[in-house]
Amino acid sequence: MKPPLLVILACVGCRTTAGLVPGHCDVSRQPSVPGTARGCGRRLCTNKPPNIIVVGLCSLVATVAVSAAAGFYAYAVPGTVRGNHASRGRRVFGNPSGAKSVIKSAQCTTVTETVFQEASRLCGPDCGSVVDTRFHVADEDQGIPGEGRLIQPRMALTRFGRGVRRVAAATLMWSCAVAVHAGGPRAFIPPPPSAMPGGQYGALVRDGYRIFEQTPRYAGEYTGNMLSCENCHLDGGRRSNAIPLWAAFGMYPRYQAKAGQVISYQQRLQQCFQFSENGYPPPLDSQVMRALSAYSHWLASGAPIGVQMPGRGLERVPATGHDPDPVAGKGVYAERCAVCHGSDGQGIRKDGQYRYPPLWGRNSFNRGAGMAKLPIAAAFIKATMPYGNADLTDQQADDVAAWMELQDRPADPRKGILTWLLER
Repeated sequence: MKPPLLVILACVGCRTTAGLVPGHCDVSRQPSVPGTARGCGRRLCTNKPPNIIVVGLCSLVATVAVSAAAGFYAYAVPGTVRGNHASRGRRVFGNPSGAKSVIKSAQCTTVTETVFQEASRLCGPDCGSVVDTRFHVADEDQGIPGEGRLIQPRMALTRFGRGVRRVAAATLMWSCAVAVHAGGPRAFIPPPPSAMPGGQYGALVRDGYRIFEQTPRYAGEYTGNMLSCENCHLDGGRRSNAIPLWAAFGMYPRYQAKAGQVISYQQRLQQCFQFSENGYPPPLDSQVMRALSAYSHWLASGAPIGVQMPGRGLERVPATGHDPDPVAGKGVYAERCAVCHGSDGQGIRKDGQYRYPPLWGRNSFNRGAGMAKLPIAAAFIKATMPYGNADLTDQQADDVAAWMELQDRPADPRKGILTWLLER
């Protein structure tokens, strides 16, 4: 097998193996099932780091392949042969002093048995790790004509050859590691609003988009405040690391500790209405539920099912070494947040809907919502606020979330009015 083919096979093997383990992408393993969000041509990805076992296997394959390849280019009989064999692309190095009288070059023309015997004698115990390879040699001094004979002398790896092999092996191992890493997580890009489909399905998707953007207006019978889905799931549920819908849709059904059972995506939407909207769960067969499900399904077109996608949910704020300070958070809020959400936290309304949502009070989410929990609120603030210029430090995000947590808001409907009064 020729060296270039060995190298190609090594890299192909590494890249293929990388696609078959968690943490990497493999288009061939991406199923396409009608009626689901599993699309054709999208990569099946996770957010796990490259598998160290795979990198190790790649390194082993690369070392074997390069060692075999180096045998074609960097082996020689010390003190006897130099030159090249053009027909096989084999290069031979090495010609210490005193050996020129034996053989000056190797060509594909003539050969004598005397040359082979003399080469073997000179090599002797100095050959080191000896391997066998085949090539034609010729004795120029003898000047014997003929088509040449194929002989099999003892060969040894030269110092130069050992260096070539080491450098090539290191380079190829690095290349394979890069190939593994390149097959890692890929950012998913949801379709833009301009790409919404036509027909009955498209009409349902558009209806869901309207409900998502202006929930009190188009689903007011199920809301108890003035918030819209857009207020938490930014950019129409498209933005990464801001609770995007496309990353959540494929993760259901799943067990939820909050509910103590396995729930569907539609049941999760009902929870949003109950807690974040401080309202009532729409029936599963309602137009609101069917439209929002269709919109979520369309946003997830091409995304894998059951895979933790990069950008899903919120990235928790790392520990800062200091407790969240609501007093400091009040100052940060007044300086960086009040301009949009108001000094009283009641937001800013325009044309009958909130341009900037209220963060507490009766028109905000209740205490059963995820955003009412300090770690989740801090993660959202850190990732997205101030809107369009999210530059708060980890500690500032914790402090603002702590200040928000102290403010008055509707009770968790699961606990009842008495518990709410006691918590206040």
